[in-house]
Amino acid sequence: MKKIIIALLFTIFLIIPSTLYSKKAYIHSIISVYFSPDGGATNAIIKQIKKAKKEIYVQSYIFTSKHIAQALVNAFNRGVKVIIILDKSELKDKWSMKNFFLKEGIPVYIAYKYKIFHDKIIIIDDKEIITGSFNFTYSAEHYNAENMLIIPSKSLAQVYLKNFYLHLYNAKKITLP
Repeated sequence: MKKIIIALLFTIFLIIPSTLYSKKAYIHSIISVYFSPDGGATNAIIKQIKKAKKEIYVQSYIFTSKHIAQALVNAFNRGVKVIIILDKSELKDKWSMKNFFLKEGIPVYIAYKYKIFHDKIIIIDDKEIITGSFNFTYSAEHYNAENMLIIPSKSLAQVYLKNFYLHLYNAKKITLP
């Protein structure tokens, strides 16, 4: 019995590390998990945005990903409500997608209340949350060690929506310069 337990533990310690450091997405129950660099988080976000039917709410510290930005504009152009809250540092970031969103008619708000608005959250159709350390940037996808979860849950989405509206209430809508 002792040999079986030792063999089992040895097998677990060989399998778990290779699973933890893989760049592939893993599905546990209904939650999708992504790790970067090059773990497919950007494509996963775009895939979920393409499925949106009603609304997409974004809270982002840094937003420079042209691919995710274009997916949000495409959703907006097909009638999906899109609202974006960004950190105030995005006002000075020359790579920020804020002006791209504004030119396309998507409302953008700046969170001034906090020293850093460090959220990385997308809420889709009141039923799905995308969150984690993953900033919506090229670097997050290709260079940084990041994580991201896609969680389909209406009840959890309601909690995140309350948080979104609290931040929206305290944020200031911006316009093109």
